[in-house]
Amino acid sequence: MATHGASIKRSSFHGFTIVELLIVVVVIAILAAIVVVSYNGITRSAAEASLKSDLRNSASLIEAAKDETGSTTYPTTPSEAKLAKSQDNTVTYISKPYGYCISGVNARTNKTFVIKSATKVISEGNCDVAVTTVAGSTSGYLDGTGTAAQFAAPAGIAAGTDGTLYVSDRGNKRIRKISTDGTVSLLSGTGASGQTNGSATSSQYNQPGKLSLDSAGTLYVSDNSSHVVRKVNTSTGASSAFAGIGGVCNYGRGNYTDGTSAVAQLDGPLDIAIDSNGIFYIAESFSNRIRAVQPNGTVSTYAGSGALNSCLASSAAAGSANGDRLSATFSSMTDILIDKNDTIYVSESPNNDIRTISKDGIVSTFTSGLTGALQPKAMLMDNQGTIYTAGLHGIYSITPSGVISLVAGSVSFGYADGSATTARFNTIGDISLSNDQTALYIADTANNRIRKLSL
Repeated sequence: MATHGASIKRSSFHGFTIVELLIVVVVIAILAAIVVVSYNGITRSAAEASLKSDLRNSASLIEAAKDETGSTTYPTTPSEAKLAKSQDNTVTYISKPYGYCISGVNARTNKTFVIKSATKVISEGNCDVAVTTVAGSTSGYLDGTGTAAQFAAPAGIAAGTDGTLYVSDRGNKRIRKISTDGTVSLLSGTGASGQTNGSATSSQYNQPGKLSLDSAGTLYVSDNSSHVVRKVNTSTGASSAFAGIGGVCNYGRGNYTDGTSAVAQLDGPLDIAIDSNGIFYIAESFSNRIRAVQPNGTVSTYAGSGALNSCLASSAAAGSANGDRLSATFSSMTDILIDKNDTIYVSESPNNDIRTISKDGIVSTFTSGLTGALQPKAMLMDNQGTIYTAGLHGIYSITPSGVISLVAGSVSFGYADGSATTARFNTIGDISLSNDQTALYIADTANNRIRKLSL
């Protein structure tokens, strides 16, 4: 029987108690874990640094090859691109409208990084096409940020060099702007129908449609139903006349007249483009002609022929004949663009095609068979010479050789953000390319929204 004064014998091993040994074991395990974590962190950092180095070196190789050959474009297929690839790194080249996007992933980190020719900056992400909503929600008129704002059938869009977006809000008879943070505000227009020029708060529009910007930042608004093209100062919102004195006759037609700015009349102006000499070209949907506007304001017929039927029928005589520009025939043009060589491109819905007019005035067919959902409603061209068209519910690309591909959207209408295959649009009105060509902005008319297609 033990007494209160008896001592209890402690278990020990070479002078260490069991508790002390357990503490030592735990400390060693913790230190080992720290070493492992540190090692893994170091190796992951090294792997990430290796991947970023491959991306940077790949971009340098592609830029150097471009400079050595004197080419103005980048490779369009991966096999043409020389890439730097270290062990455990997978590097992929993708041709883009702005040039290229190179993506890389390391097997150890499983992180994907990219470098784009437009920015030359390495960032985490991928080269996938994605669609998001910039602004707009249900139909209405409300300023605000992002989806808190409201539009009513936005029909035209133009992206400024500073990232500001300009929108023709057709249903609200106003011109709106969207800042780079997504804030929507009024640029010009009272909301009442009219053709009044003046300050931002006194200007009136009827059905503002497609928009164009010149190099000075002046905005041009095509008003198809008023038969005029207006200029808008993007700093003040003040509007002024550019082409056409207006006036509507039978069947909603304009009274077609060439001449000085004081007398010239347009007939259904759809869109406007400018060449390297400062001459503007207007595609007219009712007259089936292209008008030229000189810097002094004089308007003349540049292309198209056939019976005008001014004020006698709903449109002029239509056709699809190629040849000399003044003997060629067109049918309900939907858009116009001019490339860096001053070749004019015109899209037509009824003819389901895109036609070109060379500098020497010869009209020819660039591509045809754009039927159904492919019917071009709007178009633009990137620096690589690829044409992007807005079909009814999708965005398509057409290579310089005429190969057509669906970029985003579907033949079916709807509203959905997401990947190229899941995104949905509803009756696209107009498209515009960002200054760095990494994004395409879309006036999604029936969805009352402005969408962004990240390229």
